Amino acid sequence: MASEGLAVTVVKAGTFPAKLRPLSDQDGMPRLPAADIRLHRASALTPAAALLADHLAAAMARPV
Repeated sequence: MASEGLAVTVVKAGTFPAKLRPLSDQDGMPRLPAADIRLHRASALTPAAALLADHLAAAMARPV
């Protein structure tokens, strides 16, 4: 929807798609506050789920 110009969306810094353009106060948009992202894991995960959770945690921990 956002890439077709029908909506706005929030994107994590460093993962901004080339097809979108950032909006600012000049576009009438407020600056967004910082946000935390958390991954809650079950105590017993399958090996595949554990690998996926590790991959997601590592990707989100990378600085932008």
